[in-house]
Amino acid sequence: MLKSLHFYRMLLHHAIKYEYGGWRVWVDTLAIVHSKVSYEEFKLQFNTMYEKYERRRADNVADPKARAQRY
Repeated sequence: MLKSLHFYRMLLHHAIKYEYGGWRVWVDTLAIVHSKVSYEEFKLQFNTMYEKYERRRADNVADPKARAQRY
């Protein structure tokens, strides 16, 4: 985490000091980071939801009586 923050600090410094319109580089970088973090959060939530779904599925239960009780 600390290395990535150091990298962003260096990127911001370079963008503002040496690039024309360098703030756009920083905004684009933040947008990319935000999209990656959002996607990872989505994957975690989706996996949790799918695991809950798998636990509740009736066809995973071999015993017909237990299967009937699930519904």
